Formats: sequence, structure tokens, C-alpha cells
Amino acid sequence: GITVSYDETTPDSLWTLFAYADDYAGNRSAIVRITPPNYRTPKAPLLLAIGDSVTSGHHKDSETSGTACEDASYGYPYWYYLRLQAQLPAAWQPTYQNYAISGFSTDQIISLGGSDACHGGPFAAELPEAETALASNAHSWNRVVATGGINNTSWSSTLFQLATDVDTQLPGIGPTECQADINLFWNGPAQATNITNGVAAIAMGIESADPAAELIWSSYFNFAGTGPISSQCRGPIDIALGVVDNAIHDGLLEAQTNVLVTDPAWSFQWVDITGVVTNDDIQTFFALDSIERLLTGTPPGWPHPNTSGAIAIADALPL
Repeated sequence: GITVSYDETTPDSLWTLFAYADDYAGNRSAIVRITPPNYRTPKAPLLLAIGDSVTSGHHKDSETSGTACEDASYGYPYWYYLRLQAQLPAAWQPTYQNYAISGFSTDQIISLGGSDACHGGPFAAELPEAETALASNAHSWNRVVATGGINNTSWSSTLFQLATDVDTQLPGIGPTECQADINLFWNGPAQATNITNGVAAIAMGIESADPAAELIWSSYFNFAGTGPISSQCRGPIDIALGVVDNAIHDGLLEAQTNVLVTDPAWSFQWVDITGVVTNDDIQTFFALDSIERLLTGTPPGWPHPNTSGAIAIADALPL
């Protein structure tokens, strides 16, 4: 195929593309018009972020500071936005909007809305806002970055059990105790179909609003060995997160299958960040961060990515 550069053009304006062909003998064809009359270039692209706390920029920076459940200039979408800025000409700089809400499940992203993990709000459902923005800017080089699905499960209460079970800290039996707690308190496998259906609905909503938009969905990451969670739990947490990530990926594949007839070119980007975020990239669990805050009150910044973790995720996403 032939790549056409828009570098010399400006967004949402009238331009005409002409072309001619040269051969190796020095012959040149007639000049032909490629674009139709009154052709307008696309609008400058959007970068939208939807999802949960990983995408919302959830963080707490010090022992005594408050927790910010949504901070568009902290999480990985902001650092990805800076990467996109550096790649695009001045006239084509993207507009960045982060709709993600900490604590939201896929149902809340799609339609329910509600309070965030810091008990703020209520906040509107994210997907309708993203759909409206995309539809008004369709057929540009729009991108949507996303995480979501873990809050469909009893993950926070399960972390509380792992953190307060001293047997999980013991060498030898620790992994067995971690797995037993996960088996007892976590409902992830029972919610897998719900996650798949929710992710499929979100992806199809994005595609319907703008078939040209690129959806980039990231996996979750293991934080065992940070905060109050024993490193003995790494294997069992890997298995649990695998259940969620597989359900998410199934939802993306289901969406692709469902839109195949009307939009066979549509696809998505699934980014596995397992190993991208290391323990050094996780926010500190401060001494004043009571583990009970996982269940009530204002949650800690842990176990979310710190700035280095956000940058690492952003650098792992395709441009």
C-alpha cells in the first residue's frame, strides 16, 4: 500500500491531493486528483482513557497526604499522551481526556456510574462520555486506552484477607495459605463471564462511536512482595490475575467477532504488562495506611503504580 503523510496539512480543513507516477525510464504520468471535491482533512486526534484505578491515576504521595482517586496528570495515560505529542506535528497535537474512575466495574463504566473508591461522586458512566467524544471526532487517529474488570470481583476484600493472614508470610506454607485465602474469599472465576460480557460491550461501544478508533487495553500486574502482601503470594496472585486477564481478552475477541461483518478491519491492541511493572514501580504502603482502608474509608495509594510504574506502562503501549 501507499502511505500518505498529513504532516504538511492542517486538521479539519480543505485540502486536495494530486498524484503522478514516474517510471525508471524517466516517463511521468498525467497528474490526477486523488481526493474528492471539498475534501476535508480529519480533526486532530483524541486520546481518551477509560477504566478503573490503574487508568484513573489513583495515588497517595506521602504519609500525611490525601489519596487522589482520579488524577489525569499522574497515571500512565498522561505519560502515553506525552509520547504521542512527541510523535505528531504541531498542528496535529492530540487532545487528552481521562474519564477513568477508581473502583469502577465494567457495569459502572458502561452505564451505572456511581461513587469512586474514595467515596466521592457520584460520577457518570464513562462509556457514554467517551462515545460522544469519539463520534464528534470520528475518522481521525483517535485512541482509547483502558483497564477494567478486576472490580467486577471481590478483589479488595480478598487483599484484606491476604494482608491480615499471618500464615501467608511463612516460608514453605505461605503459597498454600495464599491460595487457600483466594479460593475462599475471591469470586473471580464466578465473575469471568460477567467480565467478558462487559469488556465486549465497552469495545463494541468504542467501535460503534468511531470505527477508526484504536482501542488499547492493558492487563493487570502482580504486586506480591509490596505493602502488606507477602512475596509468598506471587504464584497464587499470578493465577488469579490470569483469570481476569483471560476474561478481558475473551471479551475483546468477542467484540471483534461481533463487528466482523460490518467492520472487518477493526481490531484492538491487548498489552500484557506482566513483568513491565516491578515491585519498585508500586506506590508505598505508608505506616498510617491502615489495611482496613481497603474496605472502608479512603484507600491507600498502594498497590497502584507510582510515577515510574506509570511511565513503564506508557512505554509498553504501541504508538
